[in-house]
Amino acid sequence: MRVVFVHGACVRDGSWWWHRTAELLQERGVLSVVPVLPSCGEAGLPGGVGGPGLSEDVAAVRQVLQAGDEPTVVVAHS
Repeated sequence: MRVVFVHGACVRDGSWWWHRTAELLQERGVLSVVPVLPSCGEAGLPGGVGGPGLSEDVAAVRQVLQAGDEPTVVVAHS
């Protein structure tokens, strides 16, 4: 099993929001991942008007979800 953490909008460095929980899960042998959300500037492109938006974020999350075939729990915030 793995856990995919998805943070809310206007957050940079999404893994920071989840690192404590991710560490606890890792101690128990559960993998976790945090997708890089382009609309938040995490992919190297500036966010905001004219930049990446919801559709790019959805594509990033979808890519992570499709990257494995194990059971996955999605935990989202905001």
